Amino acid sequence: MGPYTSALWRLTDDVFTSAHAELIRNLLSTDRLRLDELVIIDRGIGGPSLDQLDDTGSGRYDPSDRDVFRPLQYLKSYFVMLEEGRTVDWLAREMVHMSALHLETLVKRAGRLGPLPLGTALGKVRVRNQLGDVLVGQVSQVVQIYNAAKHHVDHPMDTHLFSVEDGILSYLVCRKLGSRLIPLCALNTPAGTFV
Repeated sequence: MGPYTSALWRLTDDVFTSAHAELIRNLLSTDRLRLDELVIIDRGIGGPSLDQLDDTGSGRYDPSDRDVFRPLQYLKSYFVMLEEGRTVDWLAREMVHMSALHLETLVKRAGRLGPLPLGTALGKVRVRNQLGDVLVGQVSQVVQIYNAAKHHVDHPMDTHLFSVEDGILSYLVCRKLGSRLIPLCALNTPAGTFV
């Protein structure tokens, strides 16, 4: 367990129903990722699940929305590597980063903001009014974890700041929060694309 695992589990319990949180616990109860189970949980969130991102090798989204959906495509590749049994502990940081980048992009789109860090964007009145207190509070809990993924590299030598468990939890939490943000954004990808 890493320094952010407990916080990610608290977020998981906060944003998911108890039934979904139990599915996530079962998924993470083994050493090897079962991608088919992750996809089932992911589908239950709604929106751009792992199995709906691409069609014949190309993203199913409007190119102008690439900044929103491309991080999820990277994550899909990481999860495939995990299922194949490759050692990807070194990728856990990038899993956390890409998950939160998806969320950051949606927050800025919802607030019609330019290039700002996620924490700064959440402080804008327009964003707070658009998202509401509960969603702002939940996304705010991701900020410290996201900043650590981007900036903290001073942990002990030959260790990892994040675990694969952290990466999977980050993905699911950010996807869940993202599913609540997508309707607040002006995307060019048709709403029914990921149904």
